[in-house]
Amino acid sequence: MQMGERIAILRKKKGLSQEELAIVIGVSRQSISKWESSQSVPDLDKIIQLCAYFDISIDHLVLGKELEEKKHLNIKTIVLLVSACNLCGLIFGCALWFEYMSYPSFVAGPLLIILSCVFYIWAMMNQKNQEDKIEANRIFWYLNTWILLFYPFVILNNILAFQPLIHFPFGYGLHNLYYWVLYGALCFIAYTFIHNKLK
Repeated sequence: MQMGERIAILRKKKGLSQEELAIVIGVSRQSISKWESSQSVPDLDKIIQLCAYFDISIDHLVLGKELEEKKHLNIKTIVLLVSACNLCGLIFGCALWFEYMSYPSFVAGPLLIILSCVFYIWAMMNQKNQEDKIEANRIFWYLNTWILLFYPFVILNNILAFQPLIHFPFGYGLHNLYYWVLYGALCFIAYTFIHNKLK
């Protein structure tokens, strides 16, 4: 985004016409029009006036730095929200599944996780800053790998053990310990792979 576009956005947020902004800054309406269409740029003293009037920094107006910082925070916030939804999907899904042992209760958790991951993919597709995408991707996988592995692991276990898909294999006691050991080993392998991949 060029400086002229930022001036136009700031002017419209204030609800001003080009002529009204021209009066405030002490220039002609044609000068404002040329700035906004990037045909010319304001002199330094006019840049300072614009920044003072719109209550922004020079870096924001000239380079758009604060806007980039906001995008950076937004994508991280989205990753944290998606991770929280995934965790809720795991906890509430498992609680329903353990309580009712039915197919609707079995799919409730994965459905919430799938929906939140679809939202994450959409957010990443709309994120233009490549560095932010890489950082957000790293945070997402570090926070969510163990959650995303849970349901596929349980389903595969049930298939290999000739159990119904809705069988809840985790429980208390030493006879269930090997499920936790296998799951922990799988998570460790996955995190090692992801750590090497995202270096």
